[in-house]
Amino acid sequence: MPILIGVLVLSAMVMITATAHAEEKGFFGPIVPDCKPTECGEAELQELAANVFNLMISIGMAITVIFVLWGGFTLLTSGGSVDRIASGKKTITAAIVGLVIILVAWAAVNILITFFTDCSGNWWQFGSFDCG
Repeated sequence: MPILIGVLVLSAMVMITATAHAEEKGFFGPIVPDCKPTECGEAELQELAANVFNLMISIGMAITVIFVLWGGFTLLTSGGSVDRIASGKKTITAAIVGLVIILVAWAAVNILITFFTDCSGNWWQFGSFDCG
């Protein structure tokens, strides 16, 4: 339960920071494309979707690192307990599986954007992706 609370707090902090910097350059860069509300079109929607997806990947990577560290800490402090060793290994395995899922999702989105849109730039880098 403490792990879940820690992950939720970390996720909330990242989301609050990203929301606070939605219109200005921050750590993640601009999430919302630069357009007036009445002039936004399909290109800006595609750009926004790519930016949100990139943010989610960044959060997933951070959570993966936290869980690998937690699994390693559990292994180090197991004191030879078979249950704690199994728990640490299970945590690390789950984190690695989650990382693989994140990378497959990234590859799938990359393929979809490459083949089905006329966008240019690297969608995984904030501010360098341009549609239309």
